Amino acid sequence: MEDLKEVLKKDHLRLISLLDNFLNTRDGNNLIIFINNAERHFEIENGHIYRLGNIPELKEVNLKILEDHKRFRSILKTVNNTELFDLDLSALKEIREPLLLHNAFEDENFYPVLDKKLNTTDKNQLIEEIKDEMSFALSN
Repeated sequence: MEDLKEVLKKDHLRLISLLDNFLNTRDGNNLIIFINNAERHFEIENGHIYRLGNIPELKEVNLKILEDHKRFRSILKTVNNTELFDLDLSALKEIREPLLLHNAFEDENFYPVLDKKLNTTDKNQLIEEIKDEMSFALSN
């Protein structure tokens, strides 16, 4: 069974790949795919962060992750409300590096705490829920 870090890291890397695909092609459909997948990823992560809010060691980490998500969503909202031919690609280019840093932050500060605090049953349940939610998001 995959661990939680692998599942979410794989999705972070998938999002970066979708972003790169749009930046390389400038195809509006690829932009929509990236935005929809990023929004769904943030919704899934936020839901599980709130669910895991009772782990005191994660309080500051969770706030940082939620702040990152809020910042990313603000950029995506601006991009989504801009006509493709008027779109300043710098906003999307500027989101790439913070997405990588966000992934590294979670690797170092979020997953190790979950690994220590959750028992195997809870970890496996969380992994299955996230994988189900992500596969549902990909199919829609």
